[in-house]
Amino acid sequence: MLLTIFALITLGVTVLLAVYLWRVPEGPWCPRCGAATLVAERAGAPGHRAAGWLDRWAAARSCAACGWSGRQRHGREPQSVRATGRPGSRE
Repeated sequence: MLLTIFALITLGVTVLLAVYLWRVPEGPWCPRCGAATLVAERAGAPGHRAAGWLDRWAAARSCAACGWSGRQRHGREPQSVRATGRPGSRE
């Protein structure tokens, strides 16, 4: 009986984490203004132990253009047009 309760709690926590990560926007673009975001500095406070564990999937980022700050899933880093090597781009 105890094992069943533990399994249900683990399943519930896993589902909640999956739903949270599904709702977090993919980086590196700001969801508010569309500008490139920067990785926010992590505070060394003792209450941020869970934040370090969560950084594997959703990094803390901030936008210098509009002041937005929050978490974003890891996505492609911003690249210039020349770095992408798209056909038809002038080099």
